[in-house]
Amino acid sequence: KMAQSDKFNYDEAIKKLESFAEEIENISDIDLLAERIKEAASLVSRCKAKITEIEKDINDILPTNE
Repeated sequence: KMAQSDKFNYDEAIKKLESFAEEIENISDIDLLAERIKEAASLVSRCKAKITEIEKDINDILPTNE
């Protein structure tokens, strides 16, 4: 089985965050608003982790001759 993080799609997460940003502006239901903000925070966290992982991979590949 693949771990959930292996199935994480950065581009899809960004699109979902953009959708949430538009949706949040028009939400009047406080419970729905809280749910969307919680989901958005989770996606942002996962995006940051993915970027960190990619940076590490790049640094492992590229020579560090300075």
